[in-house]
Amino acid sequence: MKTMISHLSRKFLQLAWLLATCCITSTVRFQDLHAQVEPSSNSLIYHPFLDPIEQQQLGNPVVMVDLTTFTERFVSLNVPVVDPTSFTWSNDGQFIYFTAGKDSFGDVFRVGVDGTHLQRFGYDYRREYHLAESPDGSQIAFVNGRYNPETNNVYLLNTSDFGVRQITFDIPVWGQLSWMPNGKQLLFVGQQMNNIYRCESDIFLIDIQTGEVNQLTDGLGLNTWPMSINSGNQVSFLSDRSGKNQIYTVDIVSEEIKQITTQFNSVDTNFLAHG
Repeated sequence: MKTMISHLSRKFLQLAWLLATCCITSTVRFQDLHAQVEPSSNSLIYHPFLDPIEQQQLGNPVVMVDLTTFTERFVSLNVPVVDPTSFTWSNDGQFIYFTAGKDSFGDVFRVGVDGTHLQRFGYDYRREYHLAESPDGSQIAFVNGRYNPETNNVYLLNTSDFGVRQITFDIPVWGQLSWMPNGKQLLFVGQQMNNIYRCESDIFLIDIQTGEVNQLTDGLGLNTWPMSINSGNQVSFLSDRSGKNQIYTVDIVSEEIKQITTQFNSVDTNFLAHG
């Protein structure tokens, strides 16, 4: 429970910053709601709205916000960002992962929080998004595709040799990847094949070695943003199954689902999307 509360505290820091950005004068123009809070909750990054000339002059930057002083600074990436929603922090908060490239194609990159040590992981994939670093940092999970639920799949990229392998094949994947603490299983949001054109989604758990997939939720409503809690024994997630966005948990073994909140309707999943 403490882990889930800590996670939610980071989300509310993110929400507070987003609301503040709408109300106060910021040094840059705010572009989207895909800001992400750093694991220790000390910093936040977001992608600014800049015209092409400004982007070139500033080196295609992201904005980093110090959440203790609410000061901003640019971090120049020096490569064209394909998808602002791909930004994610490394587990130690020292690096930022993102997708960059040309047009709608892109590769996975990593850069230090000071803008140095830019590294490219592999070449010539399609579009990688919903990046997630494994607990030991040896692999990066990502969704590959063009936002088409019929073709999106989950892949794993080795950070040592850039080797890539596909681990999902017959489940339309939405994304929202989250590792289990053991580093052997991965949570993701997808759909059953017979529900592909309905606005419903479920939480799935996949064993990255065997490929065995377990559907943790029961097909009711929109189930999103899974996160491991209680040492990997349970998973928390958002669901609108009651008609409002509420937080639920599901037990990994018994698959028992419990509703945790009842007064959480004001939360938009865009605010809970990352971090």
